[in-house]
Amino acid sequence: MNKNLKLFFTLSVLLNVLLIGISGGMAMHRPGGPRWDAVQEGLSPETRQKMAQEFQQAHKDIRPLADKAKAAREEIVKALSNEQFNEQEFDGAITGLQKAQRDIMDYKIAATKRIAAELPVEERKKLADHFARSFGGKFGDWNKGGKHDQPPKPEASHE
Repeated sequence: MNKNLKLFFTLSVLLNVLLIGISGGMAMHRPGGPRWDAVQEGLSPETRQKMAQEFQQAHKDIRPLADKAKAAREEIVKALSNEQFNEQEFDGAITGLQKAQRDIMDYKIAATKRIAAELPVEERKKLADHFARSFGGKFGDWNKGGKHDQPPKPEASHE
């Protein structure tokens, strides 16, 4: 092969790898979900300021809980990777992860309550709409008859 052909082949392979990576990244991203920026645009500056302060504080407060969850995940990996499987070690690690995740969720719920208690009803409705669309996700609005409201398919007869 001559030098130009080798260069062209190498660039072609690199470009294909890059495009595959970009395509994979786009496929993993949920483009149909509601964007937080769009919700914030409809809120008053005071509400945006309150929420920004609450989120900044929440980020600081949740960090130790997230570190506990990370440590628990590492313990799960360790328990699964041991030469001899230890069920008690695995169960303890799972329990630790579940507790950390529960603590994070409890904190988020409390933060949402604090924010909601200070908002006027119009702004709470905007947040409620955002949350409803977030929970519906790309599977549609489960509350208004989506895929999951379909009757089960009849089982095939194996006679």
